[in-house]
Amino acid sequence: MRRRYHFGDGPTDSVRGVRLTLVRDGLIVESLGYSKTTGDAPPAKTGIHGKQGKS
Repeated sequence: MRRRYHFGDGPTDSVRGVRLTLVRDGLIVESLGYSKTTGDAPPAKTGIHGKQGKS
C-alpha cells in the first residue's frame, strides 16, 4: 500500500511511504514500512498501541 502523510498545507509538507503487509489465514503476521523523508517531518504523535512515536 502506498501512502502520503500531510502535515501542512504547502507542497513540501508531506512524506511518501509504502507498507508491505503479509496476511496469513486472515491475520496480519508481518508488516514492514518505509518512508522517504527529508528529516523535516514531525514525529508521529502515537503509534499503533498508543505509544509515543520515535523521532
